[in-house]
Amino acid sequence: MSLSPKIEHVFVTTFNNKLFGDYYLKSMSYGLLDLLEAPLALTSAKLEDVVLTFALGTRISGRVMTEEGTPANLTVYLIPGSPNSQRKDMLRISATDLQGRFDLYGVAPGNYFLSSANDLEPERESLAIEVTGNPLSIEAVLGPKRGLQRAK
Repeated sequence: MSLSPKIEHVFVTTFNNKLFGDYYLKSMSYGLLDLLEAPLALTSAKLEDVVLTFALGTRISGRVMTEEGTPANLTVYLIPGSPNSQRKDMLRISATDLQGRFDLYGVAPGNYFLSSANDLEPERESLAIEVTGNPLSIEAVLGPKRGLQRAK
């Protein structure tokens, strides 16, 4: 009777609101294997060979108002776009305060959608945003279908 080797998986949990300060997980690898794309099966792999790289991200702050001009009470979602649309760890979430303000921390450079829901429903408008590394301040209006539009 032969015993097959035990296979374990390593999962790294990231927080949607904030990782460490304004940092984000830039990469995670084991040799040439990108662990953000594919899981690592541990058979004879050495855990100390897993490399995590963090980078300083961008802080995005803003305010969402209703069409009537009152502060919107909602959750703001920053959804990663192409090429990072499969990176669930890049999703950022923030609830607005009593003045409709929100803050998103540790945002990696790239293309995103700012939404009032955690999906990109065609019926609901979402703001397209490009993050380049400079802090962003966004003024948005909550539309009639709960979509976010740039304030004029």
